[in-house]
Amino acid sequence: MDFRKSTGINETALPYSKIGYAFLLASAIAMTGCGGGGGSGSEEGKQPEVSEPIAKTYTVSGEVTGLLGTGLVLQSNFGEILEIAEDGKFQFAKALKSEEAYEISIKNQPTNLTRTCSVAQGSGAIANAEVSNIKIICSAPNARFAYSFSSSNDELSIFKIDEKTGELNLVSSLTGQNSFLAAHPSGRFAYSYNLITAELIVSDIDKETGALTTTSSVPDIYSSRLIIDPTGRFAYFVNQHTYPNHLLETYAIDPESGKLSKIGQGYNIIHSLPSYRYEYIKIDPLGKYLYIGDNQSTLSFSIDTKTGLPSPISQSPYISQQHYTDFVIDPSARFAYFAHQGNGQITIATIDTKGEISAVNAPPPVLGLDPLKIGFHPNGRFAYATNPISLKVSSYSVDSTDGSLTLLSASQTPSYFYPELITIDPTGQFAYVSTTNNMLQPGFNNALVFFINPETGELGSTPIFATKANITYPNALILTR
Repeated sequence: MDFRKSTGINETALPYSKIGYAFLLASAIAMTGCGGGGGSGSEEGKQPEVSEPIAKTYTVSGEVTGLLGTGLVLQSNFGEILEIAEDGKFQFAKALKSEEAYEISIKNQPTNLTRTCSVAQGSGAIANAEVSNIKIICSAPNARFAYSFSSSNDELSIFKIDEKTGELNLVSSLTGQNSFLAAHPSGRFAYSYNLITAELIVSDIDKETGALTTTSSVPDIYSSRLIIDPTGRFAYFVNQHTYPNHLLETYAIDPESGKLSKIGQGYNIIHSLPSYRYEYIKIDPLGKYLYIGDNQSTLSFSIDTKTGLPSPISQSPYISQQHYTDFVIDPSARFAYFAHQGNGQITIATIDTKGEISAVNAPPPVLGLDPLKIGFHPNGRFAYATNPISLKVSSYSVDSTDGSLTLLSASQTPSYFYPELITIDPTGQFAYVSTTNNMLQPGFNNALVFFINPETGELGSTPIFATKANITYPNALILTR
């Protein structure tokens, strides 16, 4: 650019010296570059823009404990949904500014109905710091009702449970041929079996009294054992009414009415377990595996969690060296425990990642007294065994690594009672021990309630009577919420 032309300066016309000319030329260049002279530059007096500082944000997080299964969904007041699949830490994606409010709640409870989740420390305002102390606590709901059935007089007793003491208050007794088999994990339905009519009876449970009202039935059934998966969607039992076949049958459960509808053709277990006494049918806490036992052999099944149909993991059952009087699956679903009253032992088997019971890497047997029945604390840290001949209930700690048992104590029941069945309440507060042959009151049978020490797992030294009612030789004591 020729600044002489643009500024109108004529080098030859002005009598300036070369130095003066240079000064004028420099001034002209400065004015041109700054929009001087009233040209087309920026607006006069305008201040340069200053950007706002970025506000710091903070995350909202916490921890989930006690969860079983899937389906738990959390929601926030800032519009975020978070699905939780297992115990452990969680964090919402959106970060909040200081003084912004947060509130975390349960949108969907787990599909496993044996657990109810709640939120602790779930609301507040951001105070220039991350929030990481939110607790999602999942636990078993309190049992509200108990059902005791006695085959000796065909009597079903219904009790309401005192939450503080564990005592059983008799609501009513029913007589007839209906043996109580199972309660739905929602606490809404009960299932019993009528030997005379060969029917499986479905009943509603009154939410206030626990009373039963028959709503539907399934004909042509002959089975003394039934189990319901933890999600409450499927029921399983071995139907011996299909002789010469013995079919493991699967039924879908209507969530509104509890009605049973058969699915699949059933699996004939007669070739794997050639027995007529299928005393035991168990399911693991997550509803993934099913086990059927006949006092010596145990067959393992995997369950399709979508269809509910079981498939044998192996055609060969696990065979115990001695006949067993009980077997249970521990809450972690990693070990199976067998009570052998004949030789005084409790044997332990492992459960592999496929769900099959096996002797591989199993710890050595525990020499007990005369173990008849086994109960497990819901936290999996403690186990209990009744010893009717020795008049004692043994308490054990459980090694979480290999499943081995260590005797804590052998609480002695009153010498005039013979402890038989044992049931641990879902919250782990009470142990119910059914007793027979009360020598102080001939013909009177009852159940004792032991308080469980939450730290040590030991049973209280002074059990109380569970009820003043006569529970005549109970086959089972079933608790439900």
